[in-house]
Amino acid sequence: MVIAEIIEIMHTSTIIHDTVLEDYDALEKGNAAHRIYASSVAGNKISILAGDFLLSRASVLLSSLRNTAIVEIMASALEAIMKGQMQLHRPVTQKFGMETYQKNLATRTGNLLASGCQCVALVAGYERGSEVAKAAFDYGMHIGIAYQMMKDLKITEKNYEKLLLKMKQCLDGGECPPFDPYELNEPLQRAGALMFAIDAEPELEKYARDGFDNIDSLLMVREKIVEFKAVEGVQKCAEKHVEEAIQALSILPQSEHIAALQNLAYMLVEPSQYRIQRASYDSKGALIARGKATEKSGTQVVQLLRSARQGARLGLFSMGEHVKGTIDRMSERIRRAGKQKDGENK
Repeated sequence: MVIAEIIEIMHTSTIIHDTVLEDYDALEKGNAAHRIYASSVAGNKISILAGDFLLSRASVLLSSLRNTAIVEIMASALEAIMKGQMQLHRPVTQKFGMETYQKNLATRTGNLLASGCQCVALVAGYERGSEVAKAAFDYGMHIGIAYQMMKDLKITEKNYEKLLLKMKQCLDGGECPPFDPYELNEPLQRAGALMFAIDAEPELEKYARDGFDNIDSLLMVREKIVEFKAVEGVQKCAEKHVEEAIQALSILPQSEHIAALQNLAYMLVEPSQYRIQRASYDSKGALIARGKATEKSGTQVVQLLRSARQGARLGLFSMGEHVKGTIDRMSERIRRAGKQKDGENK
């Protein structure tokens, strides 16, 4: 249980550090500290101190185990988290694409779970270089990558949706404030879908490297993401990691515990990740049924097209013939996808 606590504490510290606000962020985007002090400066100070305190607490717990191998493994995992977080926004030393993206996921998330699983094997009495310890490491690495990949995808899609919704509200209100570069580039922060699209069309790399400077380029890249079915591609990539995680467990005898680990892996790649969220369970541990309002209908491609349509409707933001063509192509894809969906419902 101590190792589980250490992993949870380390992960929580990174979440707190992630909520440190930039100058352009609203207080609502922060954590409880920002709301209590009603200040981004004070909230940021508390967030940094709280995150650092949790990391120091994890170090104390590590030392209590009195096992140098475990201390070494978990210390390396902590170092990997920090490296991964620093590489998150702009991995400038490597080419952009899914390979680089997955390496970053392995560093900032996969390594922590992999190291934790490996340490559990050590506590159980297995040698560090044993097949069981290696299988445990591989399982943790693959579920960590799959989990973070799906989480990043949710964040990316939510950022796009928020931006496109703001564009629609501007049109409805008849007045539109300027969009600053930070707001345009927010959807790029964890853009696995863009990395997938770059593999199909390398020219898109400049947008991942330099960001968007206008709405035209944002809409054009969004259309490319839809064209190359990048969201589906990321989903399939995450599912592949789940299969590899389950394969890693194959050397262990089948039991209810192994079955639970297999089920957990499949839960990670559900689009909503509903069953791995604490809020989805009541005080007795029973899963809370979702209402119809929270259910997603149709495929992710259809959802993307519907979301993109919001931006495409805005002639206000179409500043060139290229974007006009993009809007026309989006509308046609929406029409075809709608017919296909109607046929499925019948």
